[in-house]
Amino acid sequence: SSGINAEYGDSKDVTLQNLMRRGFKTPFIVRADTGKPPGLRVPGPDFTVKDVERLVGATRKVDVMDVSTQRSLQMTMHQWAKYFESNKRDNLLNVISLEISQTQLCELVQPPDFVKDIDWVETVWPPIFKKSQNIGTNNMAKMKYPKVQKYCLMSVRGSYTDFHLDFGGTSVWYHLVKGAKVFWLIPPTEQNLSKFVKWTLAGKQSDVFFGDLVDKCYRVNLTAGDTFYLPGGWIHGVYTPRKSLVFGGNFLHSYNIIGQLQVTAIEDITKVEPRYLYPYFVEMAWFVAQKYHKYFKDVEVHGKGNSVLLEEEVEGLNLLLDRLEESSTFHANIPVQITCPKSLILELRDLLLHAEIDSRCSDYSEPLISRERNEEEKFSCSRPVSTNRPFTITPEASDASSDEEEE
Repeated sequence: SSGINAEYGDSKDVTLQNLMRRGFKTPFIVRADTGKPPGLRVPGPDFTVKDVERLVGATRKVDVMDVSTQRSLQMTMHQWAKYFESNKRDNLLNVISLEISQTQLCELVQPPDFVKDIDWVETVWPPIFKKSQNIGTNNMAKMKYPKVQKYCLMSVRGSYTDFHLDFGGTSVWYHLVKGAKVFWLIPPTEQNLSKFVKWTLAGKQSDVFFGDLVDKCYRVNLTAGDTFYLPGGWIHGVYTPRKSLVFGGNFLHSYNIIGQLQVTAIEDITKVEPRYLYPYFVEMAWFVAQKYHKYFKDVEVHGKGNSVLLEEEVEGLNLLLDRLEESSTFHANIPVQITCPKSLILELRDLLLHAEIDSRCSDYSEPLISRERNEEEKFSCSRPVSTNRPFTITPEASDASSDEEEE
């Protein structure tokens, strides 16, 4: 069915406090005529793929998706621009994963303010890692932070990306500079997600339109100047009726931790290749636990101020701690900055148990973890290093001293 399950909003309504009040569970559209959301910066409508080439470099390798097979191949940015501008095309190709941070194009693109206020890369990841990133490509060996904040998407008419989940259960902001897009959206109910797993494992995606297998599949039409927010966990397919240029970005945050962990579990089951996963997801989870732990300790001393702790954060953090405790994947990549994983988990559990949960959020409320607080942290090491430290939590082994010997 079509119909819309997306909310429409005015650009000025897109604030951090409104997000905290409403949660971020439903797709949200800001139409062009209400203006750009606060903080959003993108090039104007006269910007071309040739400009992209000039600013990211003609020799930059780009992953290009072949629409008919949904498989990926590589081209240089120069070859891609030539393909995009030509009128003779033998096959449909689509670029949906060109990350542009640390290139000259990066300066022209800024996510909406509320995204930067909650994105774990900004609020949790050690800032020194990101500052020391000097390579514009997404080569994992040289990546020092989850480099997924700024993408340029370039699609010719007729391009289609089949139903998928965005990696790590990330949420997305998406601004159409020119052209048009059609999104088919399926909510992340348990039933829909389990159908998605079956459909993916059956390997017959090209024969079966996934939208036909579920009760409700919503359609959203976007045109130039629109900004779209898609919460993590929504299954979606995307069609391009008119040649288009889009800027967008992916982010993890504290108000949908359960949805994010649900998607990573699905990625495990469906055996998604490592290069298509959210980079450093596991390390990020450990840094999140560390950041909340530190903040709760600060609150004990200095009080809460305007910070609020919401119920969905607490539920999400408890599930995150279960994962950190039980999953061998999470034990295999513990950042060296986490000196005592066992006691971190036990102490944070206890702090969460006694934490005061806020039911209201005012216009002055702030999240517990923030960019400003993250900037204040000092880290000596300038790149992410993690180690494999299998451990089990038993009541006797919970004190810090027994932990030290093991490491």
